[in-house]
Amino acid sequence: MAGGGSTTSVPAGTPITNISLIAGDWTGTITPPYEPVYLKITPDRKLVAAWGPNYAWGTVTLQNGQATFEMHPPCWRAPSGFT
Repeated sequence: MAGGGSTTSVPAGTPITNISLIAGDWTGTITPPYEPVYLKITPDRKLVAAWGPNYAWGTVTLQNGQATFEMHPPCWRAPSGFT
């Protein structure tokens, strides 16, 4: 996900040591094909994402100050970009 904003604000480079730092509604753009993506992270570390006609859900894991996610159906498993 590139660009975007959120209802949550985390300064770049902030270690993610608590889910409350990233819980909330996020928007951005998947590159390519440059379509909007909508992501919700809940306090219990669950996530839901929607883009185009696609929908996925998953979990967020925090480790060493970074957040990663795993989504189902298995379309993505990657670092979240939060550090």
